[in-house]
Amino acid sequence: MRESIEEGQQTARWQSLSWWGMTELRRCELQPGERCQSVAVDNKRGYELLAVCTGDVQLQAATLSLAKQEQLQSQAGTLSLSELELTVIASPEEWRLEAGAAGATCYRLRFIPLMAQGAEVASNETANIEMDEDSALPGFLRELSCAIRSSQALALLSELERLRLLPDWRSALQAQQHFYELLELVVALGASDPSEGADTAHPAQRLQAAIDYAQQHYDRAPSVDELAALAGLGRSHFTRLFKAQTGQSPLEYMNGLRIERAKSLLSQGDEPLAAVAEQSGFSSEYYLGRRFKQLVGVSPGQYRRNTTDPSRVFAPFLEDYLVALGLRPCAQIAHSRWGRQDYLGLQDIAEYTLDEAQEHQMEKLQPSFVLLDDGAPRWGLDAWTRQSPTLQLPQQGEAWRSILLAIADQFGKTVQAEQLIEHYETKAQRARLLLEPRLDGRTVALLRISAQRLVLYGGSAHGYVGPVLYGDLGLQPHPMIERLAAAERRIDLTLDQLAALDADVLFITFDKDEGEGRELLSSPLWRSLPAVRRGAVYEVDFFSWMNYGVLANHRKIDDVLRFLA
Repeated sequence: MRESIEEGQQTARWQSLSWWGMTELRRCELQPGERCQSVAVDNKRGYELLAVCTGDVQLQAATLSLAKQEQLQSQAGTLSLSELELTVIASPEEWRLEAGAAGATCYRLRFIPLMAQGAEVASNETANIEMDEDSALPGFLRELSCAIRSSQALALLSELERLRLLPDWRSALQAQQHFYELLELVVALGASDPSEGADTAHPAQRLQAAIDYAQQHYDRAPSVDELAALAGLGRSHFTRLFKAQTGQSPLEYMNGLRIERAKSLLSQGDEPLAAVAEQSGFSSEYYLGRRFKQLVGVSPGQYRRNTTDPSRVFAPFLEDYLVALGLRPCAQIAHSRWGRQDYLGLQDIAEYTLDEAQEHQMEKLQPSFVLLDDGAPRWGLDAWTRQSPTLQLPQQGEAWRSILLAIADQFGKTVQAEQLIEHYETKAQRARLLLEPRLDGRTVALLRISAQRLVLYGGSAHGYVGPVLYGDLGLQPHPMIERLAAAERRIDLTLDQLAALDADVLFITFDKDEGEGRELLSSPLWRSLPAVRRGAVYEVDFFSWMNYGVLANHRKIDDVLRFLA
């Protein structure tokens, strides 16, 4: 019965949010002492969700009491990329966010009422209405001004930022879906629940106390009931809030803490596995091994070897990630037609030639560990699973951030990976701001040219270049890309289609064989293209642009800035 009451309360609360719309989302990077303050839009009352991601900040708002302001000021400086503070501020009431000595990064999300609850709007009328008592944000959320931490919220805001930049209707629909997921998350974490008893502490604070307890006592495996009782919450309600805040169930979270402790012990030396299991809270060496392989992808012994001696690692098509993490592979892939990844500076590293017989190369190489991506079967590289300890990564190449973190995890370099990602995001954001006024809506396309085919690379969610050019940098893809390749990594173009490619800017790349396909550049058809006539055709390096790695993506941004900014 209690669960039914809770569900009914949540349903009633959520119904009053069902006609809200997101109107603006900005990611702000504040320099030390820089201020960011509210701005009214169209004189309509709305709300802003402030998400302070990193840095030392102070928040002042007319809608908050002095005590609340002090609370937010004291908590804001303790954030990391895995945590997020959310504060709902009524707007256009004045508020001001001021970065401290270290600067700050934050998201600002504005949302407004589209329709009063239960109201009907004619099809020829705008759904955007003035705020009144029926459409105002519900009291339980309107009064929320305490700190909430949630890794899920940060992930949702990051994905919202990406989707809002894409021009297709599917992305717009997904963005709206993520917006409501974010509001629901705020409701779950921030709404007080009168059914939970007389404890006057905010539910988010009680939940954090339970999480802190779990972090301190993971080695003795406190039960879910014990943690829920510590938070003063019912088991089911506690589990829902716990997953909303951490992205994991309590049991998954506890196992993750134990695994992280085991990783730390394994990377420090030759501690016997039985002792590692005991010190990290596992009942036996067997249970440690089973859980470790399930969550990390390799055995505890292999993880120890990876972190203590990573000198014989082979990672075909993933060398970019190793080099970025300060590691050097024992061999690098090469192809007779494409060459090798010269931009990585691995001139002294042996080559593993993809289009030569692999048996002899495999026998000669003898790596201690092999990393494979999702494209390994195409080249027969999955044969390594029968030869050496191997981890096959399931992520597709476009998810390069996840791939970088997964590889870093194998070598105890997660902190470095997070720093690499943060550095890339900062660089991409600055490049985007620099390019936007210079390009002013001019369209862009990338062609890969060879004697056999002419390839147009796809839209903002697919392929080597789309997520960087059209996603991170916000360049405008040519309409042909949207029409023919929006959901494709690449497509082959006919000469007739090439003749219709009137992009303002063309990037081109060639397979490494000198002269292959270059005869196209002297043809009348090529010389008739608008970008060619304007001198806006730029040749780029093959391997750094035909690659997913973080260093390759840095190179893409550098090239774009060099040519266009």
